[in-house]
Amino acid sequence: MSKTGSARSPLVAYQGVARDFSAVTVNMAKLLTMKRHPDSQVRHAILIHSMFRAARTCGAQLRLSEELYSEEMHCVNRALAEISINAAYLQIATEPEVDSYLRYDAIATARVVQKMSTSMPKDHRLNKADELHIRQLISQPRGERGAIPSWSLKSITLRARELDKSCGIDLMSTTALMVYETAHPYVHGTASSVEPVGDWIMSGANSNDPTRLEGTIVALHLTCVCLLALTVFTGQRYQLGLDSEVERLQETLNILGLG
Repeated sequence: MSKTGSARSPLVAYQGVARDFSAVTVNMAKLLTMKRHPDSQVRHAILIHSMFRAARTCGAQLRLSEELYSEEMHCVNRALAEISINAAYLQIATEPEVDSYLRYDAIATARVVQKMSTSMPKDHRLNKADELHIRQLISQPRGERGAIPSWSLKSITLRARELDKSCGIDLMSTTALMVYETAHPYVHGTASSVEPVGDWIMSGANSNDPTRLEGTIVALHLTCVCLLALTVFTGQRYQLGLDSEVERLQETLNILGLG
């Protein structure tokens, strides 16, 4: 094996596990299409669509991992964590929260349109009918911060805790803390997330730099953590017959993490 191949062996192993997690997630979503949620078809559809989206997001992470885009992977992981936690939480959320989730995009877009309209010349602003519609949309109850609409009054961390309490596991809380919260510097471009990239590029951008390889492996591990949490929850709630496969992947992930 070449030095390049040897250096990347741990990354290749993680890529294999990530692909397997993605495949299991897709299989679960397909099996879910043949089941009916006991309370709401809407909740069921949210979970199915979110699982397909999560699997596709994992595919994007695999591509980023090839070029050691670890910082960018952490940004995507934060989105993946939110997708996974929200999809699961909406299976146990109240009906008003589900309704708020479905209306969230329209309300957020309405606020943007309202801001843009007020900054435009009068001839290009919204007409009275559209302006009334926008005002009605944004007058809906807002999130805990008031200024920013949110479909839930609970933070991601609180949603994860409620899920774990409901299911008797701690995977969602782990996902919230390990993935969502720790990705904050990468999403917001703080000094700790931009300086290493600049230093690496100025040093010659070695594609086998040990630090960058390690950072990419960590990011891909967290991608797997998100999919693990989502598949464990879904398997436990819907009994899809894939528990042994998920357990095998969890064991492999644990072994790689200890290596």
